[in-house]
Amino acid sequence: MLLFIVVGVKIRLERLKEIKQPKSIQSTQNIVHDHGVNTSATGGISRVILVDEPGNKTYVKPTSKKKLILWYNPPSYVRLSPTFNPMQLCPELNCEFTSNKDTLKMSDIVIINAHALPNKSPIKLPHQKWVFFTQEAPPHIKHRKLNTDVWRNKFDLTATYRRDSDVPTPYGVITGVKRNNLERNYTEIFRRKKRAAAWIVSHCVTEGKRESVVSELRKFFRVDIFGGCGKTICSRYKDSQCLKEKVNEYMFYISFENTLCRDYVTEKFFRYYSYDTLQIVRGGMNYSEIAPPGTYIDYSDFKSAKNLASYLKNLANNEEQYTAYLKRKDGYKSLYEEYSYKFSQGVTYVHSHYFNQPMCDLCKLSLNISQTTSKYTDIYNWFYTNECKKPIDVEL
Repeated sequence: MLLFIVVGVKIRLERLKEIKQPKSIQSTQNIVHDHGVNTSATGGISRVILVDEPGNKTYVKPTSKKKLILWYNPPSYVRLSPTFNPMQLCPELNCEFTSNKDTLKMSDIVIINAHALPNKSPIKLPHQKWVFFTQEAPPHIKHRKLNTDVWRNKFDLTATYRRDSDVPTPYGVITGVKRNNLERNYTEIFRRKKRAAAWIVSHCVTEGKRESVVSELRKFFRVDIFGGCGKTICSRYKDSQCLKEKVNEYMFYISFENTLCRDYVTEKFFRYYSYDTLQIVRGGMNYSEIAPPGTYIDYSDFKSAKNLASYLKNLANNEEQYTAYLKRKDGYKSLYEEYSYKFSQGVTYVHSHYFNQPMCDLCKLSLNISQTTSKYTDIYNWFYTNECKKPIDVEL
C-alpha cells in the first residue's frame, strides 16, 4: 500500500464496545504507518519514533498497566461529538482516554490544546508526559502565552499537523488503493460539467493573501465564490452530501490555504480529493510529498494567475487530458473521519479530521513511556521560528 503522508466523560473499556463508530469517508482499518521506538535528533530535540517490526506491524512492548491519557482542554468537535472514539482502530492496546480534569494527577499523558491555553498551567507531575497539540498554523495561535515561562518548557511531545511532530496529526492522508474492475463513464462525467471553478470560503482576508490570487484569477477565468465570502451554498445540516453534489458540478475547485506554513494542509484538500473535480492547490506544503502528482493542479507551477487560467481553459476543453486526472485520482483515496455535533440553537457542525490512527500512535508511545525521550525546552521557538512565509506571488 502506498501511503503519503478525549472526550466528554471518562470512557471505560466496556463502554468502548458500545460507542458507535464515527462516520468515515473511507475505512481506516488497514492503515499501515511508517511512524516508528528509536530516537533521532531533530534540531537539537530528540523525538520518538515507533519501530516497525517485520510484517509492517508496529511492535508495542506488552504492559499490564493501563495508561491513562487526559485531553485536558479538548476542542469542541472532540468534546461534544458523540462518535469520537479514539481507540477504535486499536482496542487491543491498554490505554484509556478521558477529558475529566479530576484525573489529572493519575494521568500518564496530558494533551494540551494550544489553541485554548489557560492563563495558568496546571501542576505537572514528574511521571507525566505533556503533549503540545494543535491543528492550527502559528498565525492562528495566541503566541504570547506560549512565549512565557508558564508554558514555554512544559511539553515533552508534540502532536500537530507538522510531519516532524512526535505524533503527526494531519487533517487526512492520501493512500493508494486497489480497485478491481472499476468501471466509470469518464466521458459522461466530463460532459456533465457545466461550470468552471468553485471556491467555498469563510475567511475573506488572510495571511497568505489567497483572496488576492483568486481576484486576479477571476479576471481571466470564472470562479464562483460561496460561503461566508460569497453566496450560500449549503447549510451545516446535511453538509457532506450537499457539498459533494454542488462541488461535483464544477470542473475545478479552489483549495487555497489561508496561511503559507510548512506542512499546513487543511481538511478541504482531503475532503474534496475523492470528488469528481480537480483541485487547484496553494499552500506552504510541497504537495507531491502527500499526494501523487497528476491528481491535483499546483498554483506554484505557474508564473501567474493568467498562465494558470490559460491552462485551465485548455484542460476544460480537452476531455482526454481532463479525465486523465480523474483516472489517476481513482487509484488513490483520502482517509479522514467526520465528527458532527450540535452547538447553540441546535445548529449542527461538521468537522473533518484524521484522529483515529494518531491517537493509537499516541497510545503506543505511552506504553513505551520509559523510552520516550523527547523534551521541548522552548515550544515557542519550535512552533514559530521560520515556519511560515509571506506570499511572493501577489503584490502586498
